[in-house]
Amino acid sequence: HVRMLSVALVLTSLFDREVNCRRAASAAFQESVGRQGADSFKHGIAILTSADYFSLGNRNESFSNIALTISKFEEYQTAIIHHLSDVKLVHWDRDIRQLSSKSLALIAKLCPAYCASNILPRLLEQCFHDDVVIRHGSLLGCAELVLVFGELKLLHRG
Repeated sequence: HVRMLSVALVLTSLFDREVNCRRAASAAFQESVGRQGADSFKHGIAILTSADYFSLGNRNESFSNIALTISKFEEYQTAIIHHLSDVKLVHWDRDIRQLSSKSLALIAKLCPAYCASNILPRLLEQCFHDDVVIRHGSLLGCAELVLVFGELKLLHRG
């Protein structure tokens, strides 16, 4: 249960729309690392150093640089990618969808093969969804991923 809790707290501290929720999740993560020990919460001290009370106050920073830093830890990378693609790209707030697509693109550079085979096909399918919010978020996600794949020279002609 500790792993699920740590992932949930990290996701909330990075990607919640409201600053108070991001900060509360970070405080809960900090408390858990302190009580359960850094062995139970993988990379707990490093995460707390990056995602502290003040740095999480800026939503853009939280979605971009801090999320990228934490995504470098394998224990959190897949969960972050799926949270962005499954939850935040279809968020009701347009700004959150836009930030999520940019964040997904930054993190996709760490594992482009995974994103190309697991995330992009689902997003492409959702580009034709009846709900305009889902369609918009999926289009943003696809566009950002294709740009990343182009930068990394992963696109093949023909």
